[in-house]
Amino acid sequence: MISGRMAVKHSNQGSEIPGNHEPGTPRWLRGWPLAIPSVGIAALAALLGVPRPTKPSTVPEPAIHVRDLNAELRDLDARARRAKAQPLPFTIREVGEAYRRLGRIQFHGAGPLDDAQATRWRSLIHAARTRLGDEPLLTLRAVQVELFVEALVAWERTGNVSDELVELGGDFIPLAQRHNWWKKGALRVSGEERWALGILRWTTLAGLLKTPPYPLSRDMEVLELRFFFGEACRDHSATDLARRIIERYAELEPDYPIEYASGVLAAERSQFEGAAAHFMRQLQAHPNGVYVTRARNHLIWATQQQHALERDVETR
Repeated sequence: MISGRMAVKHSNQGSEIPGNHEPGTPRWLRGWPLAIPSVGIAALAALLGVPRPTKPSTVPEPAIHVRDLNAELRDLDARARRAKAQPLPFTIREVGEAYRRLGRIQFHGAGPLDDAQATRWRSLIHAARTRLGDEPLLTLRAVQVELFVEALVAWERTGNVSDELVELGGDFIPLAQRHNWWKKGALRVSGEERWALGILRWTTLAGLLKTPPYPLSRDMEVLELRFFFGEACRDHSATDLARRIIERYAELEPDYPIEYASGVLAAERSQFEGAAAHFMRQLQAHPNGVYVTRARNHLIWATQQQHALERDVETR
């Protein structure tokens, strides 16, 4: 079963902590100020479940709709099989050969493609769309992405970078080696993520990422965002990328807990004051939500970390 590492599924549930009903006091905090006296904390915690400081660890991800994703993968496979049984028109095959040439240029080049190289390929695509419509091009994309995924499997099995992988992967191989996606004979990319990254590469180079019917489906986009978010988390200098991905998660999932996710991200980067502010906003916006316990405990933890930093500065 395919699912996010922390798939988001929300429902309105009651807050776990009962308390007094002071006007203007959020239910999750009634009777529990952050500065709790130290005397009797253990006993109170045992009796009433006092909020406890907990270090944030995982940013939620939108759930993958497994049935929809599997149906899409079956459709892509069916397209590829049809193309193998009945060759595509010459105009479409010409587009495919041009894509392979771009792959070789990317693999052997010292930098990104220049505008002229991409423009020539896009002009072939435009002519093919005008003459034959979108369906043959969608089928070509399915064929070339499937061949790319198969070439990745062969690379894992043999350790050899084939011509097929060079032409259909372009700069994917250098990127995988540079960022340690390839480790000990295995590629740290799931099978579904490979499809998503292949479709993303083809469609981006074609300049069709926002042109129907070419954009990635919701689930394919979640897959590729999930992959790149994991890379951004490993590289703390990629904070802006991680933040943009979280914002996109919120666009794809209407009830995505963006403040909670932003708090986790800030905490991972030791931005404790900002993390506390995000957790506070999550609790204020969703006092009865499913993230109330975690957000409350992370808020206490982030506040403690910030106070410790301030004390450290004062004693220097």
